[in-house]
Amino acid sequence: MQRTAPHKLSLARQALCPRIGHSLRRLARAVRLPNRRCRSNGRATVTVALHILLCVSPSHAAESELRGAGFALVFDQERGSVTSLKCDHDPHSAEFIKPGHLLGDVTLSYRRPGEPWRTARLGDPGAHYIVESDSNGVEVRYRLPGDLELVKTFALSASRLAWILKLRNLGEQTLEVGDLGLPLRMNTDYVGGDLQDEDAVRKTYESRLNRHRLVAGHGSFVYWTKAIGFGPILVMTPSGATRLEYFDAGHTAFVHSARSGPDAPQGTWRQPHTGVTLAPKGEPNDAARYGFTFAWANNLRDVRDILYDDGLLDVYVVPGMTLPTDLTARVALRTRSRTLTLQPEHPEATSIVYLGEAQPDVHVYELGFSRLGENAVRVDYDGGRSLKLEFFSTESLETLYRKRARFITQKQQHRNGKWYNGLFSLWDMREKALRGPEDTGGLQDYMVGGSDDPSNSKAVLVAEKNVVLPDADEIAALEYYLEHFVWGKLQRTNQEHPHPYGIYGSENWYLNRTTAWGTTLPDRIRSYEKMFGVPQGTGLGAERLWRSFDYTTFIMLYYDMYRIADQYPNLVTYLDAQGYLERAYGTAQAYFRVPYAIHLVGRPLWSHKGYSDWAYKLGNFHERYLIDLIRTLRQEGMDQEAEWLRGEWEKKVKYFLYDEPFPFGSEFVFDRTAFESTHAIARYAIENPMQPDRNLWFDRNRNRWYSHPDVRPEHAELFMKRQIDANIAMRGSLEATYYYLGSARVGANTLDYMSQMAGWAVLDYGLHYSDDPAPYVRLGYASLLSSWALVNSGTAESGYGYWYPGEENDGAAGWCFQTLKNGENWATGTSARGIWPYDGEIDHGLASGIRAAATVVMDDPLFGRIAIGGSYGSRDGWNTVVPQDGVRRRLHLLVGSERVHLTLHTDGLQKSEEVLFNDDLTYLKFQLENRSGVAHQGSFEVSGLPDGEYAFVLNGQHIRSFDSDRGQKIHHSFDVSGVRRHTALVQRQ
Repeated sequence: MQRTAPHKLSLARQALCPRIGHSLRRLARAVRLPNRRCRSNGRATVTVALHILLCVSPSHAAESELRGAGFALVFDQERGSVTSLKCDHDPHSAEFIKPGHLLGDVTLSYRRPGEPWRTARLGDPGAHYIVESDSNGVEVRYRLPGDLELVKTFALSASRLAWILKLRNLGEQTLEVGDLGLPLRMNTDYVGGDLQDEDAVRKTYESRLNRHRLVAGHGSFVYWTKAIGFGPILVMTPSGATRLEYFDAGHTAFVHSARSGPDAPQGTWRQPHTGVTLAPKGEPNDAARYGFTFAWANNLRDVRDILYDDGLLDVYVVPGMTLPTDLTARVALRTRSRTLTLQPEHPEATSIVYLGEAQPDVHVYELGFSRLGENAVRVDYDGGRSLKLEFFSTESLETLYRKRARFITQKQQHRNGKWYNGLFSLWDMREKALRGPEDTGGLQDYMVGGSDDPSNSKAVLVAEKNVVLPDADEIAALEYYLEHFVWGKLQRTNQEHPHPYGIYGSENWYLNRTTAWGTTLPDRIRSYEKMFGVPQGTGLGAERLWRSFDYTTFIMLYYDMYRIADQYPNLVTYLDAQGYLERAYGTAQAYFRVPYAIHLVGRPLWSHKGYSDWAYKLGNFHERYLIDLIRTLRQEGMDQEAEWLRGEWEKKVKYFLYDEPFPFGSEFVFDRTAFESTHAIARYAIENPMQPDRNLWFDRNRNRWYSHPDVRPEHAELFMKRQIDANIAMRGSLEATYYYLGSARVGANTLDYMSQMAGWAVLDYGLHYSDDPAPYVRLGYASLLSSWALVNSGTAESGYGYWYPGEENDGAAGWCFQTLKNGENWATGTSARGIWPYDGEIDHGLASGIRAAATVVMDDPLFGRIAIGGSYGSRDGWNTVVPQDGVRRRLHLLVGSERVHLTLHTDGLQKSEEVLFNDDLTYLKFQLENRSGVAHQGSFEVSGLPDGEYAFVLNGQHIRSFDSDRGQKIHHSFDVSGVRRHTALVQRQ
């Protein structure tokens, strides 16, 4: 930007702005007073040097409008910062800055030798003067007490908005800068209001943002994307030697944090807190310069290109950054830098092998870790710049599955003869104590009472694990829970009318069945009645059966118990397979019938006025099990039941496709819980073509019928893409750290249950639907691995757990991950960086991680032919893969142009044994492991085999021949003897 001397006026610029020429002359004369002072609302006194103000907006004398590079900015001269930032090609004209806040605000802490710290906040009215303003940018100069000058510039170029900060020491002594913070309060708050408020929902999806950030040195970045899941995306990158090292709870990004960072409450922050010392005026290093650039992207590929173009590292990781010790990771670094060095935090426990340049400027490395816990690898590049990659090393996945299930059944089960006999509750890792209704440990009653997600998630984890890795004691614990805590207590029996199979919500079933709200309950529970003005008998007392999430959890549990009883009938005693299937169906009926029959008055906790229609309108936990249940009911000859359930489910499917423009809410207007359901709905609609209808169902809340006269396959495909884009918009996709990559929550608390539940959706989309599968497979698998970092497990040598050592905590888990050094969490108050001390809802996610676990062999455009969740090799002309996903029931081969999917419905692939296949995927040989130990009927499904006639051979005996086309799913049933090991072969004849 060309400067104008402060004592002269440019006649050319006066001609451009004749209406303010007189004011310019007066302002120019005023600049000769170098010590003019302004006070800013009681904050730091600021001395300013005023240059020239040019071309302000004639309609708003205190504002300048800047346009270019796709940006539409409003600059407030009274506050010296940007008050509005929009993209000029955004169809919704979304505001990216949170109303009432600024972009360009700066916080400073600095001191002279022997003096106390001074602090300054430079975004307040009266604390600045504009130096220059023209169509390309603005510049603001501050003179701070103690002879520190800061110059702030916003400048537009052809493709970027530059934000430059210059610090200069104007004194005769050195000056230490301890903090340089940049508040980044963007428009990330979703619009509140009732879930029935269509206007609030639309505003959230079209004009509110999801924030993504990586704070890891020079390679740090931040980007904001709309909740709806497509561009414009705003990307912020540091330039030159600028780096980010710290983010506080107020969304302030720190370039330097030596002053405030160490004073924050103690946590486990792993970035350095640095400062800078400016030499006396006139000496070398008396000034420091920092810069950031902003650019617009339409999608995540564009974001990656911006990182690369701006000289940062574009990082790709497979299978993820939560990495079991028996797997290795491959990392691709796309960069213009010609010098790259990787420095491990623990060299003695880290292996790093350079594999070469996969593509121009794409360097590939293989990494392995033997030390459990956090493992950082610093990437040095461009002579002094660096980026920290943060991995987390766990025990093998199968070890984690077994430890977690054993921990829950052995340490978390109450067997005491009281009303909560059999309850699985929350474990306190700090105190090494089991919490419950009589010893809450400060937790809220609903968390430990067994009637809500934090506690009822335990049983589904144990059940999902025992479907694939049976253990008699764990199955017995599940049946004890169902018999003594659930049936006839938490859940109404099939003989209790009205509302058979109804499930009691919070606080717990005992209070709901035996007391009246507001009379004999504790004060903290009775206050809910006062808070919401809800009288007895309207859904909160004996009829508090409206919360649909509780039903889908138990649908999953009963269906898994059916699968356990069907595969291992000798290990169940409470009910047989048919009994568990009937419970699953009865609970599914209640899911659609009971909540919708209850009219909620006022505004009860977690709900809305009217009929609870969440079963039809919102995503619910584990809803995809309904599709499996419909199929199984047909297989078991229960056609009438299957048809009824299909009809109710398709009401929901059509509602999501046709009746709700933004069906991505759950308990909140925008809620990551929804995306497991939305993908299941999209997949169902694609695979099960539906028919047009008229007056399909009546909405009691909106007083309208839903009809769908035009139902076409392309509608399902469009919805599939919309929902996967929204899923990824709130998922960490580019952030090279284990607590962001794949995580479904990108705020202060990450790695929650939806990281894995909706991570399945991303992986499944890549495996079956995307024409470019690699990015989705990588991200989906990283999501499945991510939350296993929350499991506190280890060996005796490692202290039985990285987060909370001690044998009593071996197999415990955290609810979420706190990314701030010390911050708030909504469940337990404050928590330091790391995992929450209670397990809570995370077992919903871990259960889904087991449900989706698979080994994938893929021809990756960056990494070549690799195994994800396994080990790939070749010998004697064959391809080999050893599954290491912990389940060993699902194998996906994405080789060349072929996609073959093998799913074992019983038994499993032998541990540590190779699966052999050829390049054209017409030959597949694998070793079966009989997991029941007795003779039984086994089954598997294979799809995607190239066209032709095939033979299925078991133990050298030809079982059957079959024809295949690529779109066909072929199911095989066969007799399995009691021998543990069997050899199976599928081969084109």
